[in-house]
Amino acid sequence: MGALRALLLSVSAGLGVYLMLSFPGWLAGALGLLGFLGLGGWPITRIAIKTLPRDLRAIVKLSGMARYIRGWSGKRVSDVFQSVASSQPESTAILFEEQKWTYRDLDNYSNQIANLFQDAGVKPNETVVMVMQNSPQFIGVALGLSKIGATGSFINFNLRGNALVHCIKICNPVAVIFDAPFSDAINDIRDQIDARLQDLCFSINGDDSNKISRSFDTEVRKMPTDPPPPLKEPSSNSKFCFIYTSGTTGLPKAVPIRHQKYMTMATSLRFGSGMVKDDVIYCALPLYHTNGGILGAGQMLLYGNAFALRRKFSASNFWNDCIKYKCTVIQYIGEFCRYLLVQPPKPTDKQHLVRMATGNGLRPHIWQEFKDRFNIQIIAEFYGSTEGNANMLNMEGVVGSCGFKSMLVPPAIPVYLVKVDPETEELVKDSNGFCVMAEVGEKGELVGRIKNNFLRRFDGYENKEATNKKILTGVFSHGDRFFRTGDMMIMDTWGNFYFADRTGDTFRWKGENVSTSEVETLMAKAVKKEIHIAVFGVDVANSEGKAGMGVVEGDPEAIDVTGGLAGGLYEVLPSYAVPLFLRFVKEIEMTGTHKYKKTSYRKEGYDPSIVSDPLFVLDVSKKVYVPLTQEILEAIKDGKWRV
Repeated sequence: MGALRALLLSVSAGLGVYLMLSFPGWLAGALGLLGFLGLGGWPITRIAIKTLPRDLRAIVKLSGMARYIRGWSGKRVSDVFQSVASSQPESTAILFEEQKWTYRDLDNYSNQIANLFQDAGVKPNETVVMVMQNSPQFIGVALGLSKIGATGSFINFNLRGNALVHCIKICNPVAVIFDAPFSDAINDIRDQIDARLQDLCFSINGDDSNKISRSFDTEVRKMPTDPPPPLKEPSSNSKFCFIYTSGTTGLPKAVPIRHQKYMTMATSLRFGSGMVKDDVIYCALPLYHTNGGILGAGQMLLYGNAFALRRKFSASNFWNDCIKYKCTVIQYIGEFCRYLLVQPPKPTDKQHLVRMATGNGLRPHIWQEFKDRFNIQIIAEFYGSTEGNANMLNMEGVVGSCGFKSMLVPPAIPVYLVKVDPETEELVKDSNGFCVMAEVGEKGELVGRIKNNFLRRFDGYENKEATNKKILTGVFSHGDRFFRTGDMMIMDTWGNFYFADRTGDTFRWKGENVSTSEVETLMAKAVKKEIHIAVFGVDVANSEGKAGMGVVEGDPEAIDVTGGLAGGLYEVLPSYAVPLFLRFVKEIEMTGTHKYKKTSYRKEGYDPSIVSDPLFVLDVSKKVYVPLTQEILEAIKDGKWRV
């Protein structure tokens, strides 16, 4: 009865508001609403009045998106690109440093890539590893591989050692391409990867005499620019690329991005945010991540937008680039926005043409300041995970929100917040064994219902065991299936979602997901001792995300904490994963199930006036740990200590 009454209230509210706004049906609408109010439906009426226009606008955008996706049925990214390139061969595709690549240039280069690997014997559905910085070549390689049905594996070039070996092996590649600056990283692991890769190991912009690889540039120049023969059985369900995510535990996980998913993700952002054909998009985000490599580059590949690309983010040159390339849309992560705001004010802050900023992680306390200082009209904040299906977008510019769902027809966007026990981090269940939904304004973990359509399907990871661990069954009823995001959020009365925190064994720092279990394992390996280490994320003043903190059992002098420890950690971990803080205790507290009691340590934090145990902080500039004093803590709070 409760569900039926809620449905009647929702329908009555929607129809009532509609009729009230439609002359001459206002009288019928008024009578309908009076009856509805008699059922105690005033709260839902308020919600309907405020949110129905938003929901209708969303329906229009979603229908437009769906029309495009269905029109591309059976096509690959390279097929759609070919249509765009043929219609505007001399239009600008990529702006990079002083280079300007037209669609003809990119098409020709990608044809050379396709011919090179086809001649080398690379077959459809085989994978080529790409350890590359941002550049037009990155996009050209991925596109060229797509033309012969092969798959590019976009690897984070910050990875070293075991993590890099893992990411290369997991996708069973037949070739490796890397930028010259990463020669040492590749050489260090050469003996740990398949010997057959050594025959197809290419270095971009490297010395032709390089002993570990062949010169990619030399090989490409030998190739014709004619398109390769068409594939016999092209499919939008084949893989365009692999993108890596830390998931919830362990080493990075390979997420297969199929052509249809690539096109769906890029199209969703376009229609949801309101991008148009004339927009010039600026990207300083790494192309090996979804934000840059799909949501940004996809606007150029699929829709013909000019794509201005920077090799690496620079706060001091950000707006100069936007002015130089006449950009109208910028891509961000929250950390970028903070870096831009701490730059000294200058005329270029508002001398650009940027009208929209799109990304994720922009915090509410700097949202309006960012808009006002840089004269940004639209903030299109979104939430999403590379592997997930619970993605959403703030289409209305609600400050601090990362998306919304309809409160009138909740199943239309089937994402929900479920309660989590703060101590055990286990899902709270009712007497029937089902999950309990979080109340409005209450923190809960986001879950997304899995459906067999292009918006709500869940392909997961290349590793099926890891995929199954992210699927919840019997959440609200027997037999239902949901994707568990691991992200805590809060939903307000109007259905707007606000990101709160990560759960479980990951945290996000410097725009990257960090696996606590992986850091714990590699820290133990670095100190070469059998020690207990508990790692978790902690808030840092004036910073986005959470920095790593490790609680170590034992004596600081025993592991040379102020000497070689930090250097050893930098050898086995990416810089963003090296813990910023360390605390040494006599014995780490454990739960009844033999897990570290991280919650209490996280709450106590790293304030020397509260914590009596020895505390250390990483001096990032010198790559050493130093004792954390009250003076240094105040410098961290004031933003005077580099983190």
